[in-house]
Amino acid sequence: MNSKEMSIHKSVLLKEVIEVLDIEKNDIVVDATLGGGGHSLEILKKIEKGGQLIAFDADREAVERFDLKLKNENLKIGKKIFLVNENFAKLKDVLSNLKIDKVSAILADLGWSSDQLIGKGISFQKDERLDMRLNKN
Repeated sequence: MNSKEMSIHKSVLLKEVIEVLDIEKNDIVVDATLGGGGHSLEILKKIEKGGQLIAFDADREAVERFDLKLKNENLKIGKKIFLVNENFAKLKDVLSNLKIDKVSAILADLGWSSDQLIGKGISFQKDERLDMRLNKN
C-alpha cells in the first residue's frame, strides 16, 4: 500500500476509546500511533478549532496518507494539527519543540495497522520478503 491509497484499517473500539479519553474542545491530544487515522479523525471532531492534535507514526506512508485525507476533506481548516513521522519515543522532544508542556490526553493503540500488513515485509500472511521495519531509513 502506498501513501496515495486510502487506509483499509478500521479502528477497534473507536467509540469506547474516544469516550474514555473524555476530550473537550480546547484540549491538546497526542495520538502516539496514527496508523489509519481513525482515532485522530474522531479526536479532531472533539477538539474543534481551539484544540491541538499531535499525531505520531514511524510509518511515513501512514503520515502522508492521513495528511492527504485531511487536505482532501478540508479537515485542516482552523485547526492546529502536527503530523510527526517519528516513533512516539520522541514525544518529549517533539512537545518541547512545539512549546507544549502539558497535554490533556495521550492515546497509544499499540499493534499493527491493517495497512502495514500489505507489502511491507512485516507479516508471514503473504509470501514476501521480510523486512520488519516501518521506517526504512
